[in-house]
Amino acid sequence: MTDKVFTEDQRNLMIWCLEQMWLDFNPQEEQDAHNIIELVSKLTEVVPVKEVAHVHRRSDLDSL
Repeated sequence: MTDKVFTEDQRNLMIWCLEQMWLDFNPQEEQDAHNIIELVSKLTEVVPVKEVAHVHRRSDLDSL
């Protein structure tokens, strides 16, 4: 199983969902969630950003 099957956004959504339930987990479920996060991270294709989406140029108003 070496093919990447999830996008970075899909991975982030799965991790966010697990984090929302974290307080309700018992110790075994917490360990399961850790294992899921590790597995999903290994199966995620991270595409590097080629250019920055936004560049902040400092202006005189920034110092106010």
